[in-house]
Amino acid sequence: MNNFNLQTVLNEKKRIAIGFHPDVDGVVSMAMVVKSLEKKDFLLLAVNSPKRDFTKSQSTEINKFKPDLVINIDYHPNNKEQFVKLSKIYEILTIDHHLLSKERKNWPGEVMINPELLEKDSSKFSCSKVVFDLLGIKDFRWLAAIGLIGDSVAGNWPAFMQGYSEREMEMFGELSDIISFVVLAYKHDDLAVKVLRIVIASKSVRELHDKIYSDKKVVRAYDVIWRDIKENLERISHALKGKKIAFVEVKSKNNLRVIEMLSAKTKEVLARDKILVCYQFVGDLVEFRVMTETDFNSVSLIEGFGGGHKKRAGGAVARREFKSTLKLIKKRVGKQGIRIE
Repeated sequence: MNNFNLQTVLNEKKRIAIGFHPDVDGVVSMAMVVKSLEKKDFLLLAVNSPKRDFTKSQSTEINKFKPDLVINIDYHPNNKEQFVKLSKIYEILTIDHHLLSKERKNWPGEVMINPELLEKDSSKFSCSKVVFDLLGIKDFRWLAAIGLIGDSVAGNWPAFMQGYSEREMEMFGELSDIISFVVLAYKHDDLAVKVLRIVIASKSVRELHDKIYSDKKVVRAYDVIWRDIKENLERISHALKGKKIAFVEVKSKNNLRVIEMLSAKTKEVLARDKILVCYQFVGDLVEFRVMTETDFNSVSLIEGFGGGHKKRAGGAVARREFKSTLKLIKKRVGKQGIRIE
């Protein structure tokens, strides 16, 4: 993409810190990079904070590791203060496919790879497709396919998805769910580490599927998460009946952060004319997700405290700012001529 040779860049470095968004697209994108490193020292960091920045402990890990390169995969950092500090010490490469604000496009000290910068529709891409194109390693195509399925954009790349059997396509879908759900829910747990290791070590979709689904702990964790998701989907479906837009609080009996996992599962209940605004209280924060299957720009409702794609966007604010933020979102909805019932 844009004649950028990722493999050459990786070959020139000895120690690489890799931040990645822990949904399936971020995981398989990270796995492709790791598989291409050829015995390099690397540090993996799951990044899922509202500003897509490193935690204090992660920053400490990076400084101890002293990398030649810091790579951000499937996200772009939005904590400028932290970014500036890092960019003065380390080379930074960001590989992403999410919409960029005008201000975010011009941060110094960073090589940014994003289809949007090439005037392409970034919403048609998964990060895995971007990484695959940058690496050009054919053996990784099945990993990129999982990311395309996980981000619900495989339909944009029919030629890329050709050649897989019906069962392999089913496995792509099954893996996209279980990897996303388990790693997102348990990203700082040994269970997530186990899943990541399996993904990195596997050489085919069948091998990955067999290893993941033969692990009873992983499957049990997935079942628990899926029950939470199904209960929320039922509540969302009920809230959307007869309405153009609905505001729904996401809840978890198991105290899991399931709001992000809903994005790929709301397509059926949203139909073609619905807009959904979800929120979940997570510690001191409240996270928002805007989802739609219409031409409505989801990012427009959370500008200033979030980002994403036109059909799926997310952000977060401090819990104490919940009421004022919800009021702001509703005001923005009204300005676009949408009636809230």
